[in-house]
Amino acid sequence: MAKMVTCRNVITGESVEISADKLTFRPSAYGVVIKDGHLLLNGFHEGWLLPGGGVEKGESVEGALVREIQEETGLSVKPGRLLSMSESFAWPTEVPDTYFHVLSFHFLCTDPIGEITADAFVSPFEKKYLRVAEWVPLAKIGDLKIYNALEPQMLVQ
Repeated sequence: MAKMVTCRNVITGESVEISADKLTFRPSAYGVVIKDGHLLLNGFHEGWLLPGGGVEKGESVEGALVREIQEETGLSVKPGRLLSMSESFAWPTEVPDTYFHVLSFHFLCTDPIGEITADAFVSPFEKKYLRVAEWVPLAKIGDLKIYNALEPQMLVQ
């Protein structure tokens, strides 16, 4: 009998039981970029996302972090210390019949350079679902829905 896992949809909150054989392994890296009391976030659905995304085969986690932040915000950053790693079984609304075993690495990033833009959105997902990044005041973070965030207190440490 195949092992079953529960995948949760981060947007709707729905859960579905699926066979582990249907899972795609997806390591991902996300940046916590803070500048002048503001956190860098991309708009997504009714909330926000930390910039970042999937690690491609043959790519380092830190390399993916830098690439993804550049694609999603237009900014170059320096990866800093690892803040946390989390694991989940996810079922994204945007990709039907796709289920992920996700390992998410959250890094503190420093020295953001450049201008925020959506011009570097390259994937169909980014072009369709993300909104241009914004610097959001840290004082407002606890009131926001951030789909892929650490606990709010971790964001401001």
